[in-house]
Formats: sequence, structure tokens, C-alpha cells
Amino acid sequence: MRVLLQRTKSASVTIDGEITGEIPFGLCLLVGFTHTDTRKRN
Repeated sequence: MRVLLQRTKSASVTIDGEITGEIPFGLCLLVGFTHTDTRKRN
């Protein structure tokens, strides 16, 4: 799993060409998971 927290002037989420969420300013949190991620901590 990877996480990126970024301060932003604007951000939006687009799915199939349609904006499903947006903010004018604030924090943008991007989270990525893969099939090999588990609950076990290293």
C-alpha cells in the first residue's frame, strides 16, 4: 500500500468522464492498494 498526502489549490476525481468529487482547496489523499497487500505489518 502507498499513501500520498498533498496540499492542493484544487482537486477533482473523474470516473468515465464524469466528475464525482471535487474540492476548491485543501488536502488530497491518494491511496493505492494491490492484490499482495495484507494486514501484516513489516
